[in-house]
Amino acid sequence: MSTTDPTPNQPAGKRSLTRRLLKWTAIILGVLLALVIVLFLAARYAAQSGFGREFVETRIEAADPSGQEIEVEGLSGDLLGTFRIERLTVADEDGIWLIAENLLADWKPFDLRKRALTIEALEADLIHVLRRPVLQTSESDSSSGGSMPLRAGELGRLRIGELRTDEGVIPRALSLNIEAQGRVGRDGGRTEMTVVPLDGNGDELLADLTWSDDFRLQGNLALDGPAGGLFASLARLGPDQSISAKLDTDGELNDWQAEADIEIGGASLVMLDAEARGQIISFQSDIQPALHPLTRQIAETLGETLTIEGDLSRGEAGPTLDVTAMAEGLELNAIAKQAEGDGYRADLRLTLDDPTRYAKVENVSVGEAMLDGVLVYAGGTARFDGDVRASGVDVPSFEAESVSGPMTAIYGERRASVRTTLTAAGATLPGTLGQIAGRAPALVLNGDYDIAQKTIDLRETVIRGRAGRIAAQGNIALSPSLSASVSGSFQLDGSAAELARPVDLQGNFEASRAGAGSTRFNTRINASELGALPAPLSDWASDAALLNVNGVLQPDNAVDLSQISLESGSLSLNGSGRLSSEQAVSASLQLQAGEARVAGYALESVTGRADVSGTLDAMDFVVNLNAPQLASESFTFTHVALGADGTYGGGALNASVSLDAGTTNGPLDIETGVALNGSEWQVEGLEASWGPLAANATISGSGGELGTMRGEANVRGELPDGLPARRIDASAFIEGEALTIDATLEEVAAGPTRAAALVIRATGTPDNADFIVEMDGSTEVDGLSYRTLLNVDGNLSGLTSGTMELVAGVDASLGELTLMTQEPLRYTSFEDGMEASTELAALGGSFSASLTTRGDTQLRASAGGLRLAPLLVLLGRPALDGALDLSLAFDETAEGGLSGPIEAEMRGVARPGTDLPPVDLFVSGTLQPDLLDLALRALDNETLEARASVEVPVNTYESAPFIQPVSGASIPFAANASGQIEAIAALFIPPQMVLQGVVDAELSGDLPSLNESFSGTVQFSEGVFEHGDLGMVLNRISADARLGGGTVTLASFAARGRSGGTLEGSGSMAVDGSGRSDVQIRANQLVVTERREGSATVSGTLSLNQQPDLFEITGDLTVDEGSINLANLPQGGPPTLDVTFREPDEDEEEGEAEEAATRLDISLNAPGRIDISGRGVNAELALDADIEGPIGSPVITGEAEIVRGRFDLIGKRFQFGESTVRLAPDLGESRLSVRAEHETRDDITAILNVVGTVSRPEIELTSEPVLPEDEVLSRVLFGRSPTQLTALETARLAAALAQLSGGGGFDLLGGIETALGLDTFDVGSGASGGVEVTSGKYLTDNVYLEVRSGATGAPGIAIEWEPIENIEVEAATNTGEEQGQELSIQWTRDFDDPGSGDED
Repeated sequence: MSTTDPTPNQPAGKRSLTRRLLKWTAIILGVLLALVIVLFLAARYAAQSGFGREFVETRIEAADPSGQEIEVEGLSGDLLGTFRIERLTVADEDGIWLIAENLLADWKPFDLRKRALTIEALEADLIHVLRRPVLQTSESDSSSGGSMPLRAGELGRLRIGELRTDEGVIPRALSLNIEAQGRVGRDGGRTEMTVVPLDGNGDELLADLTWSDDFRLQGNLALDGPAGGLFASLARLGPDQSISAKLDTDGELNDWQAEADIEIGGASLVMLDAEARGQIISFQSDIQPALHPLTRQIAETLGETLTIEGDLSRGEAGPTLDVTAMAEGLELNAIAKQAEGDGYRADLRLTLDDPTRYAKVENVSVGEAMLDGVLVYAGGTARFDGDVRASGVDVPSFEAESVSGPMTAIYGERRASVRTTLTAAGATLPGTLGQIAGRAPALVLNGDYDIAQKTIDLRETVIRGRAGRIAAQGNIALSPSLSASVSGSFQLDGSAAELARPVDLQGNFEASRAGAGSTRFNTRINASELGALPAPLSDWASDAALLNVNGVLQPDNAVDLSQISLESGSLSLNGSGRLSSEQAVSASLQLQAGEARVAGYALESVTGRADVSGTLDAMDFVVNLNAPQLASESFTFTHVALGADGTYGGGALNASVSLDAGTTNGPLDIETGVALNGSEWQVEGLEASWGPLAANATISGSGGELGTMRGEANVRGELPDGLPARRIDASAFIEGEALTIDATLEEVAAGPTRAAALVIRATGTPDNADFIVEMDGSTEVDGLSYRTLLNVDGNLSGLTSGTMELVAGVDASLGELTLMTQEPLRYTSFEDGMEASTELAALGGSFSASLTTRGDTQLRASAGGLRLAPLLVLLGRPALDGALDLSLAFDETAEGGLSGPIEAEMRGVARPGTDLPPVDLFVSGTLQPDLLDLALRALDNETLEARASVEVPVNTYESAPFIQPVSGASIPFAANASGQIEAIAALFIPPQMVLQGVVDAELSGDLPSLNESFSGTVQFSEGVFEHGDLGMVLNRISADARLGGGTVTLASFAARGRSGGTLEGSGSMAVDGSGRSDVQIRANQLVVTERREGSATVSGTLSLNQQPDLFEITGDLTVDEGSINLANLPQGGPPTLDVTFREPDEDEEEGEAEEAATRLDISLNAPGRIDISGRGVNAELALDADIEGPIGSPVITGEAEIVRGRFDLIGKRFQFGESTVRLAPDLGESRLSVRAEHETRDDITAILNVVGTVSRPEIELTSEPVLPEDEVLSRVLFGRSPTQLTALETARLAAALAQLSGGGGFDLLGGIETALGLDTFDVGSGASGGVEVTSGKYLTDNVYLEVRSGATGAPGIAIEWEPIENIEVEAATNTGEEQGQELSIQWTRDFDDPGSGDED
């Protein structure tokens, strides 16, 4: 049975019939030819032998062509000459379908040796086709190897007495008589044929044609085929279509012409005119394809007429055909000739207008296409080499002015290969694809298609553009089912594509499919140059990311994603999902990320999970995010959990949202319902609590239009710590045109400003609301409190109408300083920009500003008479006299950016109350779109003049921020100064300091780096420096320094102390980071402090060492002389510390890093030369310490030792023994080991030990011999046991014990001492047991006066005097029973001093 497909627009039965007729005809002729060949092989012997004839019959019957059985009856005659067959039948599986009777064949087999076939006669009385046969497709190879091509053939006579077909074989029954003869050879040929109906109504053919070897045809042909007849069926016409043909020729070979006409149903299908002139045959043909069923479809695209014209010429190299085919929108030019060997070559050029109409593809348009090249056919292989070009290409998401490139196509041995490189010009792709592809993307294709195996071998497929490339290779099998294995790579240069984020992508992919199963795929993408990401992604992600996607495409088009992972920095996303064939989605995604900052909060880490399920029209989702901590300077949230559970579908979203966190102010809980449907939104039932703070709200609206909002919100309670107010009571109500806002913030604290309440009220409509802001409080500056008032009264309108306008009056005061709007503050926003302006009276002067961005941007500002003193006080700086004037005018330039002048003057700048001349400062400059050029000048109107110029690279904009410095740019500057600096120095140094001197300096370079461009000289002379707090005075200061080549060279530095000593230095130091330095500062007995509280003289050397990342100050200093007078130290109540504990912030950490860049390593020694006196102390201190660490927080370690001395404690003198203080990095943790002794009257040695730390000292009172502490203290104070004390003495003993134990008990006598200004005051008993009052005071450092008064008798007086070291003179008058005078001279020995002797 037939396996060919039906022809479109033709009934399947009709097409099958036509094919079968052709095949039957071929079978009949094949059977006849097989008979001839078999009989030829049977030889004459077989023809004469019964056995031979039976053998031939058997072979014919066994042939079985296409499953047919052939039966031969009555074979007779000479098989190599003339033979007959009485009857021949052909049968299929349903029986006999063809009968042939009385067959005659007369041929000459031996002519085959000449490669010629000669048949004298081939006749049949009857060939009867009874029905359509059932044909079987042969599975054997159809090729016949070893065939011998014929060069000539001759048929002397062909006669078929009757060709009969029964009804149903073809649309109508046939009964035809056929007679023909002919010959063919290399020199041409001739044929005569007659076909006539036996019943007078049927197909007719009369032909008598002769042709030459150059295709010239002579003779006539007439054909008439009625509908449903043989010729109409062979032409595969419709059941109602008839066919007729006519051919007439005239002339000789060199002067010849021909006309042919083929009609279908009376209409001309083909008209041909041809003529010959010499060796060239010219022809022209018009074809109407719409008339024939097989070509009717292409008529829709080719048009009604296809015209073919050309020339056929014959030369020595063979025939050449030059042909042109033309139709509507089509033109084909071809020149074909015989190539070397047995091949053919054709130069082709095909031009098509709107070629997409041939493919009938929607949404695709091509203006014109052209194919130009060479087609070569040889050895069964066809090859095309040429160019293709298409213009006006417009396909979905791609447009191009043209697409062109070379192409090579090869077809042979049932295999097709294509190699091409197509490049687009003037291409346009939407959005990001267009930026990647550019204007000239290209396609490279190299592949093979095996027609027999139905496989595609993609050797190379590359699509490349301006900023991207994708390549693929692999194998695809189309049969028996689709299977493939494809892999490739891709890359994207975001910078070249000019993407908003210049990401760089590189990756690869793989896809495989086996048979009718699933398709597995995986993709790996490496992304870099991610650029600046929004927070918190910028903290989580690095500059690179890795994305992996693995999945399976199922046979039902469902997609299973087994892995989706993204890794970048501390960010990790992992998930999986499925998209079913019904477009249902189910997926889950897990998130892990590290530290980040979100809106000023530090996020420790975050984890989360999202789950979605459902279809795109009805999607359920659950999202949960968790963070252990979210903290700022003011707030810390712990165990943060954010959740959302809802649905999405049809553009509408409904969800329940919750937020939970723990804080130091109590738990934070927020729950609400959220609904979104297009522009409509609603927040329903919001309930929130934060410790004692509670809020609730219900509000809805449409988009951002305030006029559509409905709802109310309330917030009440105590605010968390860290906010600028303690409590809030606020409510808001909005209902269409009605708007009310009432809020009160209580206990407001903003910086140094405090207020009991800040009130905000607004009433009106969303499009026109009046508001007020009121506050009455105080501001503390430098310990002084100033009343602070703020009143703002304004109107806000246009929020819903598109032109928003804010108008407000401001009245504020800070103490006597006032700020008041002379003209209201006005801000108006338009579609094409904004306008703002104000005029203020402030700081004793005025200030005005205006800004517009409508049209060309203009910025104006001016100030006059602004007093510096209150401005500096507000900034926390010492007040200075003087006033500020300012003006600037910036305008937008034609090239973009801003330009204009800037002027500022500060006149009469001086420290209040000083006699120094004031300083005038002037700044003038010009702003350009990319540069701010400033000139600065300072004058004190007497002796100083300083000038500087600086060029700051900037970026200017027509909108905010208007002006920005260029990050990292060099800033050229030049400066010079000449004259006395006292007046200008007083503006910058603290009031307790004085700096005088004459400077002559000239500097230039590039800021902020101090590289080799930095150069200049600085000379300083006649200098004086005074530090009032230290009592330090340096005179005759001079210095000479030079800068250049990245080095500061200190040629000389010298200064003298007011009370003696010198300070000198010299050397050089690199400032370019190279680390070179040899600067040394030498002190020689320099008085560094000289005050009534004490003094110090030091000597030594300091070295300044500059390393690449460290500035180090090292050296050895010795305290030559030092003194501390405790009596002159400030006195007061118990010291208090204002301590605030908080976590260090980033600024502190940065400060610590900066301090770490400057380190100290100094050795400080004082070998027993620090004298301590006053308040009953007379001692000498030795020090051996090291000062190390950052200059801002140095660490002092080492040991201080009391070399000798004494002190009075609770009115009694103690002598220091071996006593040390071991210094610790934290001075409060320095270890104490102090020992002092006192000899009582009864030969008991009281020992006072002080141990522990400076911050937590421990005092222990012992004795030799050992006595209880109260016993020892009683004998020290009163010279007798506690049992012998009076009531007053007992009270004093208890107070003394409390003081020693750190209890701070009431000390009546100590209070009297302080009130009377005495060094000692004591009430006790004398030698006789009576009450005795003793008071004493040091008259000088070495003279002590004591007065004793008893209950009876006159007062006694005692004087102690130490005229020289180790010698004491004591004189006394006694009262009571032992009245009299005493005089004693004592020699004392300090046991810590080897040069002293024992006490006498």
